[in-house]
Amino acid sequence: MHQLDPPKLRPDQQESIENLKIRIANDDVIVIDVRNPDEVARSGKIDAKRWINIPFPEVESALAKTPEDFKAKYTVGKPSNNGQEIVFHCGRVEGEQRQ
Repeated sequence: MHQLDPPKLRPDQQESIENLKIRIANDDVIVIDVRNPDEVARSGKIDAKRWINIPFPEVESALAKTPEDFKAKYTVGKPSNNGQEIVFHCGRVEGEQRQ
């Protein structure tokens, strides 16, 4: 099976941990965790009111689903296009240095 490489983000597309914590506490974002379920089980999840685990290879097809099909698969409502920001959370690459 071919594994997809996540896209490279520009600095302006990245969120600082400190700012993200504030935004999560204020319920300003929906967090889509794109790690595999086993990674989430090992490392834990972000404690956000609106948190969804959609493994990276499924993101495009998941967001194309009808709201009914999305809820049936992921057990939560599909994020809507109502201006609420979505933050995608992924794990660090092995050997990557934290700054």
